[in-house]
Amino acid sequence: MTNSLENLNGKDFEMTFLQDMMVHHQAASQMAQLVLTHTKRPQLQTLAQNIIRTQSSEMAEMSTWLTQWYGAKPVSDPMAVPGMRDMMRSMEQLKTVYGASFDTQFLTMMSQHHQAAINMANLLPSKTRRPELLQLGQNIIQAQSAEIQQMQTWQKEWFPS
Repeated sequence: MTNSLENLNGKDFEMTFLQDMMVHHQAASQMAQLVLTHTKRPQLQTLAQNIIRTQSSEMAEMSTWLTQWYGAKPVSDPMAVPGMRDMMRSMEQLKTVYGASFDTQFLTMMSQHHQAAINMANLLPSKTRRPELLQLGQNIIQAQSAEIQQMQTWQKEWFPS
């Protein structure tokens, strides 16, 4: 997803960033929803609820900015966003596993998904001057880096090699 943003600047970058990040957050929320029925680990369920809450709030904020700043709407076809086809294919696989298999796949997939969002957010300081977007980027980097660290710790504890 980062590649499609790198060559954009100004309004084009900001609009595309907001639209792509909204799709990205929606996919993370959908993946987190699976946790509620596919694992018995309370730690993962709490993490999933936090992801859903945080990213839903950020999506609402991004949608408002998209409308207020540009009169634009969210992407109507998420599959048009780079990288989403592969993500949805992986999520279909994730829907078919439960218990420890689900846990290890979820931890790996969500860590990769979060890293992609961090990579996108890292572009913001060189691409925008909007304080709202810069703050959003910092929030994404901080929250999702901490969640990746927690997921990696769980992966080591729960599934030692």
